[in-house]
Amino acid sequence: MRKIVAWSSIVLAGCFAGSGCRTKVEGDLAADVLRLFADPPAEYRSAPLWVWNNRVTKAQIETQLADFKAHGIGGVFIHPRPGLITPYLSDEWLELCRHAVETGKGLGMKVWIYDENSYPSGFAGGHVPAEMPESVGLGLRLTHTTEIPAAFPEQPLVVLRKSGQDFEDITEKALAAGASKAFGSGDYYIFSVQKAAPSPWFGGFSYVDLMRREVTEKFLDITLNAYKRAVGAEFGLTVPGSFQDEAEITPVSGRDIVNFTPALFDSFQKKWGYDLRPQLPCLYEETGNWQTVRHDFYATTLALFIDGWAKPYSEYCAANNLWFTGHYFEHEWPRPDMTPDYLAMAAYSHMPGIDVLMNQWDSGPHGQFGNARPPKEIRSAANQLGRSRTMSETYGAGGWDLRFSDQKRIADWEFALGVNFINQHLSYITIMGARKRDHPQSFSYHEPWWPAYKVMGDYLGRLSVAMSLGRQVSRVLVLEPSTSAWLYFTPATESDMVKSIGDRFTGFINGLEADQIEYDLASEDILRNHGRAESRKMIVGERTYDVVVIAPGTENLEAPTVDLLSRYLAAGGRVISVVDPPGFVSGKPSEQPASLASEHSGNWLQLPEADGLTELGRVTARDIEFADLDGDKSMFFHHRRTLADARLVFLANISPDKSMSGRFTAPGRSAEIWDPFTGAAAPCAFAVQQGRATVKFDLPPGGSALYCLGRAKGQPAAPSAWDWQEVPGESQVDVQPSSANVLTIDYCDLKLGGRLEKDLYFYDAQRRTFAHHGLKANPWDSAVQYKTNILDLDKFAPDSGFEATFWFDAAPGLDFDSLRLVVERPELYQVSVNGEEAGPLAGEWWLDECFGVFDLGRLAHPGKNRITLACRPFTIFTELEAVYVLGNFALESQSKGFRIVPQRPLALGAWPEQGRPFYSGGVSYIKNYKVAPRGAVQERYLVKLDNWLGSVAEVRVGEKPARFLAFPPFEADITDLLSAGKNTVAVTILGTLKNMLGPHHNNPSLGAAWPGMFQKGAAGGYPPGSEYSAVGYGLFDDFKLMHGTAK
Repeated sequence: MRKIVAWSSIVLAGCFAGSGCRTKVEGDLAADVLRLFADPPAEYRSAPLWVWNNRVTKAQIETQLADFKAHGIGGVFIHPRPGLITPYLSDEWLELCRHAVETGKGLGMKVWIYDENSYPSGFAGGHVPAEMPESVGLGLRLTHTTEIPAAFPEQPLVVLRKSGQDFEDITEKALAAGASKAFGSGDYYIFSVQKAAPSPWFGGFSYVDLMRREVTEKFLDITLNAYKRAVGAEFGLTVPGSFQDEAEITPVSGRDIVNFTPALFDSFQKKWGYDLRPQLPCLYEETGNWQTVRHDFYATTLALFIDGWAKPYSEYCAANNLWFTGHYFEHEWPRPDMTPDYLAMAAYSHMPGIDVLMNQWDSGPHGQFGNARPPKEIRSAANQLGRSRTMSETYGAGGWDLRFSDQKRIADWEFALGVNFINQHLSYITIMGARKRDHPQSFSYHEPWWPAYKVMGDYLGRLSVAMSLGRQVSRVLVLEPSTSAWLYFTPATESDMVKSIGDRFTGFINGLEADQIEYDLASEDILRNHGRAESRKMIVGERTYDVVVIAPGTENLEAPTVDLLSRYLAAGGRVISVVDPPGFVSGKPSEQPASLASEHSGNWLQLPEADGLTELGRVTARDIEFADLDGDKSMFFHHRRTLADARLVFLANISPDKSMSGRFTAPGRSAEIWDPFTGAAAPCAFAVQQGRATVKFDLPPGGSALYCLGRAKGQPAAPSAWDWQEVPGESQVDVQPSSANVLTIDYCDLKLGGRLEKDLYFYDAQRRTFAHHGLKANPWDSAVQYKTNILDLDKFAPDSGFEATFWFDAAPGLDFDSLRLVVERPELYQVSVNGEEAGPLAGEWWLDECFGVFDLGRLAHPGKNRITLACRPFTIFTELEAVYVLGNFALESQSKGFRIVPQRPLALGAWPEQGRPFYSGGVSYIKNYKVAPRGAVQERYLVKLDNWLGSVAEVRVGEKPARFLAFPPFEADITDLLSAGKNTVAVTILGTLKNMLGPHHNNPSLGAAWPGMFQKGAAGGYPPGSEYSAVGYGLFDDFKLMHGTAK
């Protein structure tokens, strides 16, 4: 331990002499950053994936872009997706894109390219395989057998015979006539090329081979050159760049299949100097030099993927003034088959990106929200390669139940880990049909919380400014053990070693984060291309590091890495290894790392993991040091940025139910707090000693704070104290719904082909209607349209179609005049109620512009009521969906679904328990207060919520502008809204679309919404209403008006 302490002292003394480090730092000034922070320009504001999933119109484009702008959003990514009716890349499509760019330019917004019709990128909505059939993606399939077949089902590429531990290539002989008898029984390995199967998801074609540069060039020509012709004049201006989504090299997968491309064998031979063919069994079995072969194989596929996809795409974008952005399928790390090294691929992006789906914390190696590795990867690549921006496709499949507090927690976590551009997933043009189940929620007018969204839009934009300007400088470089996983991965089985590498490394990363140790990650490929050793430092591109860490899970180092480490150690650099020296170099057993450790034992510290973390904490303490932390350290994160005259420190407590308090110390002579909700800066309490400022903090659950520590001297905020008293209301709370109640009817009787089936879940009924008319599935749900190949199917006989009947039971005494019926795309049906024809009300819609509204009250009656949707003829657009009943009523559970009963007064408590299980709007809680005239003392009035659940709460005083509450401590200052005398204060709790749109059945979890969760009805058939899944939104304890006077 004495050696450890001594080395720490050397590092601290050599790198930073207390507060006296007055070296001028070139870069952004705090005042300039604050100015942008107050009102972020469009390039810093969020930009959602704007889902074009209908027959798009110019009017829709103009309306929705203006709506985004009004809600604090700075741009969009035009994202074609299933449901798109406008033919992709057609003249009509490109004209609409041109109009979107012109409209966005007029609004001062950015309009990004999303490069594919759905995902993964590369097939251009079917156009690439249509124009280049040889682009089809391939895999190499192994058939292990004891006999050569008399006739091969498909001609094999390689046939091997095992003899002892060796493999003989008998391909030519095995293909000869009579080979089966000639060879007889034996141990044979037959390798055949497997083409990716055609799929509706790829427009009826197959996914493509992105290890071939000519395929990528064809894709870029078809896609980006089409956009260049349409809007190229705005490249680099209104159109900043292009988003690739989950491009990959596993078009064919399975237990017996490995990656393949026609150039594989030649590339392998050229790179490694031996023939892969007789070594192919090593990719499946632990035989021969299997670790070496596997290493060399995945090193080859990485090089082919970089050269075939990443480089030409990056080069095209650079040449055309575009940023190359997007993300790969990074959550499968450390599996190398889809992408052998995600961090290596990020090096070619101008704005490296990830996605973070769902609202479920998972800090494991395959987690999304909670897995620190992916955001740290892109932040590290950006730091090292001089990229100022990093993006995240965020919130996808988070569910209709996503609240503002959830959105903030997820974004805060990403910002703290280095993301600085939020790309919301998704913003639908429409939610009609299957589209509402496409990994919701939606950042659009459909959401009940949308009127309040500017709060979040501004918040994300301001933090993006703060996390983009200046520089993040870390002194610790952690080598990522991606190449170690190559040695052990096999498609034949789940490898315990690959799992161990993922688990151990992820656990170490989690430890670094919990101990607030600042670090960057290193891909060995980036090290090879950009690393050098100089004067006790490891330099990678634009970043310099004091310490290199060999992390848990490291079994292998690449030969260039070992050479670089050797030079680094010889130059006085320091290594901390929390594992034994790796036993492999470039996939071959080697003592070289152990020899390096022995030769430089003074600089190569071999430590247990816990001691290693302690030592790294000492190294990084010169920049920032935390103490007295009280809370869940595993969910507490920070991000520090260096400006020319200050440092920004962002703290994020991601725990949803625990506070986090403590203090941090960092260089600075003043401190102020910047508020991302208002854009304002204010002094805060701090203490300075020897040029280092100490700030105490206390963050509520889900809370965060942004501090600016200046170099110039400043005065701490004067302590303030308030005496708070509750103001008694002059009335009991009055509880009023903001809109009509809702009944979602999702079971029906289906008459199809002369057969009647009762009590079908709507999705099962929908599936039957398409199957009856010759389609395997709803094409708008499960397919991408190539040109007009879905529209061309719309040729059904005049007598085709179906009849669906939805039932509801109405109690006597109901306010029948208030009842309305909502049917999606009513123009496709003949609608009747209790046998009487009904037509939609002209100019009226509900929830979505494609949802028609009918006057139901004049046709309904007490007892059983039937709503019939008759489709004659069937059309390709006829997606049978649930129907909705609106009105002034309550719901009671019955044996099948719900009964509509007379409305009753609402009170405090959960809405579903008061007859509103599907209600997703707002409920207002209203009280009158008498406010005394202002006195001489300083006064404040706060509305305080203690126990409630909703997406966001709106606070109004009379008709005066609202305050919004969504985050602890759930207090809104309304001092400026009150006047002497009587004041009416209303708190409106807003729900979410979860209760209305589901999923409703089979006990779905919150925080995740995959399409399949909506597609299954209740396991036991049409369930009673009490078994529907509903979130208990509401206000449970009355709100308080607090009066404070300054002490």
